[in-house]
Amino acid sequence: MKKNKKLILASTFLCFLLSKPILACTRAVYFGKENQTITGRSMDWSEDMDSHFYLFPRGMKREGGGNNNPIQWTSKYGSVIT
Repeated sequence: MKKNKKLILASTFLCFLLSKPILACTRAVYFGKENQTITGRSMDWSEDMDSHFYLFPRGMKREGGGNNNPIQWTSKYGSVIT
């Protein structure tokens, strides 16, 4: 009887998931020579998110926020963010 309840619950959950469109992001990672790593991610939403792209060069001095003694670093790699 316990096994049947688990099967019914799992089947119901699966039907619920498949009955709605799944909005997910896709991630791709490239591992190149000399420890080069490039990561990309799509944002698969149908509505406009009013986003902006920013390009940060390597060697940029950065600072975390939120307290009196924030962490500070110089970026080793460049990045593109939105």
